[in-house]
Amino acid sequence: VHTAGVADTTTGAAPEATDHMRIASAAKAFSGAAALSLVDQGKLSLDDTIGKWLPDLPAAWADVTLRQLLSHTSGLPDFTQNADFGAAAGASLDTPLPPEQLLTFVYDEPLVFPPGSRYMYDNTDNIVVGLMIQAATGKTYAEVLQEQVFAPLGLDSTSLPVGTEMPEPTLHGYDLDEQGAPEDVTELVAAGWAWASGGIVSTPA
Repeated sequence: VHTAGVADTTTGAAPEATDHMRIASAAKAFSGAAALSLVDQGKLSLDDTIGKWLPDLPAAWADVTLRQLLSHTSGLPDFTQNADFGAAAGASLDTPLPPEQLLTFVYDEPLVFPPGSRYMYDNTDNIVVGLMIQAATGKTYAEVLQEQVFAPLGLDSTSLPVGTEMPEPTLHGYDLDEQGAPEDVTELVAAGWAWASGGIVSTPA
């Protein structure tokens, strides 16, 4: 294990492989693993559509498949690029909206391209995957992650929190302001704002 710097500028503690950190968009691998586990069990199909499992989402999204969502070829608009989403998150960093409301910011936006015609990295895709997982199982996405991924692989230091809190020990994150000392932003933003697209906390190990 190679390390650099410190895990906490206050204590000077060295980073450890057992320190908890937000894994951000590496969380997308976990939503993929959970979905494909359910595909393997016959509870989902890669050809299942948004319309089948989530009929209340925009009609323009209805024919998009799980395969397209997982491969970022859906053409869905990215909710994190919407200015109203940014304003909502910025106004309430520590209290996220429920997952099913994250996508409402782009309900009125057109598809970026015909589904399946090209690739575009897209945070909306994995939120929809998480919602499809819930619809197909009748369980929360966090419960399915625990049953299908965390527990079978022995990932007992991996979790999907909702709020800002971080387990100890923690690998701290900082905003580097040129005008002052690094600002600890480890617990600034609630994980629920990213949910299935980036909310997981884990360790390097």
